[in-house]
Amino acid sequence: MVALKKTDFQEKSDLNLELVHEFRGHSDNWGAVFFVPLESFKQIKLDRDLERVRQRYMQSTKAELVNHLIRLEQYVAQQNQIWLKNEFEKYQ
Repeated sequence: MVALKKTDFQEKSDLNLELVHEFRGHSDNWGAVFFVPLESFKQIKLDRDLERVRQRYMQSTKAELVNHLIRLEQYVAQQNQIWLKNEFEKYQ
């Protein structure tokens, strides 16, 4: 069993910021990439207009889509860690 600490979650946020800084350093097009904190994904609603979402993504550049995908993966990883931590705490 792995014990998770609050600092584990901070490290994930630091990794997200590292990715942003790395991208800024290697991109001439940084201004076109839209960065949103991971917490903003908590506000996505299940019953949203998917056609409108699809249209918005179709207007995005490849760099924007890659950045968005990385942020989504980070969010899922963080939520998985939170869930796992909560499950372990139930049995302690």
